[in-house]
Amino acid sequence: MKTMTQSKTGEACSILTVMSLLMITTNAEARVPHARDAAGVVQTINQDKRTLTLDYPQGHGPREAVWNSDTTFLRNGKSATAAELKESAHATIYYKSPFFGKPFATKVVWNDKSESEIENEKGN
Repeated sequence: MKTMTQSKTGEACSILTVMSLLMITTNAEARVPHARDAAGVVQTINQDKRTLTLDYPQGHGPREAVWNSDTTFLRNGKSATAAELKESAHATIYYKSPFFGKPFATKVVWNDKSESEIENEKGN
């Protein structure tokens, strides 16, 4: 009789130990790498797939990037929509590269105006 009680007590202790270990473990979270930036010329835009293809005359960056509802678009320093971005625009994209899948844009910035036009607006 004593062995059955000891056996049940031992089982209970084992179960409690395992449960307490499961409760104190920390959650592992995947962290997305910091955003990088690349300046290039927009070659193609696919609004349906939410992708844009870029060409980099100097330097390098992702050939294709995707965007989502969290991506910020800035045109001439003001909030814009993806539909306002046009092919051949000189743009800077801030993007993150996941381990799997295409790089995704967190922010896309472009100016339609020349530098002299921007300077004239600052002077006025």
